[in-house]
Amino acid sequence: MEYLGHDTSKYEATVHVWPRDGEGRNYEARYRVMVPPDSLVNDFHTYGVMVDPQSIVFYLDRREVARTPTPPEHHQKMFILISLAMGSGFPIDNAPNPSDMLVSYVRAYAKS
Repeated sequence: MEYLGHDTSKYEATVHVWPRDGEGRNYEARYRVMVPPDSLVNDFHTYGVMVDPQSIVFYLDRREVARTPTPPEHHQKMFILISLAMGSGFPIDNAPNPSDMLVSYVRAYAKS
């Protein structure tokens, strides 16, 4: 989930594959998810991702919002990363100061 604060009417459900040590391929699947303006900053929401060998499925508040084939690089153990990554080529000069990311909880489940 990538939320660019300059446009509060959407976020992006994204799959990245970055090459290790310059080896491998770059791959990205990016899906724009439209939401009512400011709705993601005024309330808590649940974001979910289900990864299986065939698909990566993205959820917002328990509703599927995007689906993409699972790249071969994701057929291994993975981890959860939560980050308030700002910048990285995107303008942040109009970002609120301070900028906060509030997380109520994180859960991970394994399919039986």
